Amino acid sequence: MNRGLFKQSTIQLLKKDVMKKLLLVLITALLMAGCTSSNQQKDFGVSVQLWSIRDQMKKDFEGSLKKLSDMGMDGVEFAGYYHYTNKPKELKKLLDDLNLEAAAAHVKTKDLLPENIAKTIAFHKAIDCNYLIIPADRRVFKDKKSSNEAIAIFNQATATLKKHGMKAGYHNHRKEFESGPSKDTTWWDYLAQNTDKEFILQQDVGWTWKAGKNAIDYVNKYPNRTITAHFRPGITDTTKGYQPFVGEDGQDWQKLIDACLKNGGTEWFSIEQTDYPGGITSIQAVERSFNNLHKIIDEMGL
Repeated sequence: MNRGLFKQSTIQLLKKDVMKKLLLVLITALLMAGCTSSNQQKDFGVSVQLWSIRDQMKKDFEGSLKKLSDMGMDGVEFAGYYHYTNKPKELKKLLDDLNLEAAAAHVKTKDLLPENIAKTIAFHKAIDCNYLIIPADRRVFKDKKSSNEAIAIFNQATATLKKHGMKAGYHNHRKEFESGPSKDTTWWDYLAQNTDKEFILQQDVGWTWKAGKNAIDYVNKYPNRTITAHFRPGITDTTKGYQPFVGEDGQDWQKLIDACLKNGGTEWFSIEQTDYPGGITSIQAVERSFNNLHKIIDEMGL
């Protein structure tokens, strides 16, 4: 046999084998990169603040959660537990059965005081809820002395919760943006600038817009602190045909979502729906905003 031809043939086969292996490695790398990119794009969930359907929750807690699950909701944000107040294990099982996560919970300031926080932590740990948000505290926007009192409680709670992998936060209404400790700043800014960087600024964008401020600017102003955001419709002028639903209120939701994901560190978009026009039920109103939000998210390719 011609040794030269044998050698040349062997080299060609080896080259083909190497090329096949290199091609396989390249394809695998591209697939992995695609998976990683996809996971990054979808690294957030859509939930609903249950205050939106409080009338239904009082009547049928379990049935209402099932409707939200059937709707396609990823999680729920609690605003009371009704007959599950002392039954965290049972509540966790219910959530698991319905494939829902505890996105966050609204708790009172007193629940985060040193004498109460251990109990608060135990309950929320049991339902795998790591974000505890104060829905309102008038001291925040009353005066500097009062605001500092509330901020001291928030910072102490933040330090305690951090040991358990949890975070505290605060949810705004209009007043936090309509006034401030000086003409040049708002109470929201004062809160943001004097609380620990781990403290969540759960901006309710609807109230921010209604106070005449730009919700998107405030997401960008305090990076990685909008871990959970309230997506409340921000009606500005109903005479232009706007409706009180996410995506129908004249606001730039795509720009807001983009800011939340790029700068806010947002993990949860939590719908808060408190307008039910035309005699529709609270559940129907939530579903309309939910469907609109998903349409926007799909249009963004997320």
